[in-house]
Amino acid sequence: MTRYRIQDASGRGPWRPGFSHRWIDPEKDDSLCPPMMVEFPDWRNRLARHPWAIHIGCCVEGIAGLHQWFTPGELDRLRGLGFSLVDASGLTPICVGRSQIIGASRFPLAYLPAVDWEIAT
Repeated sequence: MTRYRIQDASGRGPWRPGFSHRWIDPEKDDSLCPPMMVEFPDWRNRLARHPWAIHIGCCVEGIAGLHQWFTPGELDRLRGLGFSLVDASGLTPICVGRSQIIGASRFPLAYLPAVDWEIAT
């Protein structure tokens, strides 16, 4: 199954202080989507076992995983803000949880191949 990630041109994901309020639906129930530090409190220790893993990012399994994290409106807003949907299958899984995966790479995440947003609808 393909792993997906949403990121900007520099490879950074959409959750960041002072920015998330621009795209998140305030009424969304995100109880099934814990922050990576909550789902993987030992993520730094796991990452330390992979010294080559310079670049990390969160991704999800398949379109169903994408829809667990993002509503259709959020996807539209992120697309309008210049974010891309990318194929993150090339990342090495470091932490695998029920709702997300922390993937790692030797290469910047900006090099992940973009995929057509239409597959997310």
